[in-house]
Formats: sequence, C-alpha cells, structure tokens
Amino acid sequence: ETQMDAYKKGIEEVLMRSTSPVDGTSRKSYRYRYFDFMKALKLMADVGVEGSYFYIGQDDQSTEIMTDLKSGIYNVALFLTQAIVNSIRDDGCDEHNTQIVNGRHPVSNSCGQYGISYQDLVCTDENDIGKECPLDPKMSFTAVTKAMDHRAPQQFQCAPRSRLPYSGFWDAINMEENNDTAFANQLGRTNIEGCCWWGRGIFRHINRGRCFFGRLNHAIGNRAAIDGRPSLYPDTDFCVNPEAVCSSE
Repeated sequence: ETQMDAYKKGIEEVLMRSTSPVDGTSRKSYRYRYFDFMKALKLMADVGVEGSYFYIGQDDQSTEIMTDLKSGIYNVALFLTQAIVNSIRDDGCDEHNTQIVNGRHPVSNSCGQYGISYQDLVCTDENDIGKECPLDPKMSFTAVTKAMDHRAPQQFQCAPRSRLPYSGFWDAINMEENNDTAFANQLGRTNIEGCCWWGRGIFRHINRGRCFFGRLNHAIGNRAAIDGRPSLYPDTDFCVNPEAVCSSE
C-alpha cells in the first residue's frame, strides 16, 4: 500500500480521467476513484477468490511478504491500462447500446448485441456446469450508466412483457425511446423480457451473460455463503440483482 501511495497523485490526476466524446474535454472520473481502487486491490491481493489472488509482488507462501514489488507494480499498471481503455475513459460500468440495426439502435440490444444472445450464455465448462443464473422473466432493471454523449441511446433495461409488451428503438431526432411499434435487434428480439444480462464492470465487454453472473455469485456472492464457503459479498445475490455490480449501494 505504501508503494502504491507513491503513485496516488498520478493515478488520480492522469489515469483516472474520462474524456467527453462530444468535445474531447478531460476531467477526473466521477465513478472510478483511487480510494475505491485501493480497497478492491487490497481485497483481491490479501483475500483473493477461490484460491486466486491479484499479484502485487507477494510471496507464494504469504500475502504479507513482498518478494517482487517491481513485477507487482507492472501488474497493476497493466490492469489500469486495460481498465482505462474499457471503462474509465467513458466513466461507464454498464454496457452501452452501440449496435445499429437498420439505421437505428434497438432497445432490445439489451438482450444481446452483435449476434450474441446474453441470456443464452450458459456455463459449458465441465467445472462450471449448472452455475449459470436461472432465467427469471419477471426481472426488471435499468442500467446505471450510459454513454456520456447526450445524443446516445438511453441505458439498457429489461422488463417483463406484462409491463412492456414490445420494445422499439432510440429516436435520435427526438432524443427519446420510441416504443410505439416493435423494432427488432439483430437476433429478432422485439421485447426485453429476461434481458437483464448485459455486460457490467471494468471489463463489461466480456463480463456478460447468465454464466458470468452465476459464476460471480458462486465465487463471491450469496451462493458461496449459502454453501458455507468464504464470500466477499454474502448478502448479495448477483443472480437476483446483477446490477449490484454497478450500483453504489
């Protein structure tokens, strides 16, 4: 921690900055802060998850003994570099609606973009079979973040058909969602029922689908606690509330 504090100012003022897609101005990130980063880093380096730790130079036999601080700092730098590219520079946590279909952004892109159906991403690895979250058509969520451009589509959302029978598109002219008529995404979805599994977190472009959130819950959430295993978030069921990844609560 002492070693990292030497880089605190540079991390806060240079690395943890977002850039406006409208005018290119830069400002300190409002979502990603040094204190929160250090809290998470310490947790992953000292406690870890299922026997895996974030390497900051600690000895194989003890998280208290630092044997290779230089490699540890390099590892942190690599992580932050990837985080900047994926999320920090646009202050995002939730996946954004980016795919255009027939000239428009479908609201049902929350179900999956670029040919991928997120609710159909189940666990296929033999060590993870059955860990995916159950599909609950009654789930209803709205993403916390969206693209910083005021012209961009609204946050992703999911809702049962009893509440929203069909979903439309983002009206870029009137700057609002138009759900008056059904408008399909690439896979033909015209509703957002069961579509709560969009990407979230620093690596939101890959951390998506029912398998990911099920494995997350199994590793650090409520499922681990129920099974009597160590859990970082024993009171959080990421299958019931996947948006907990991005919420401030």
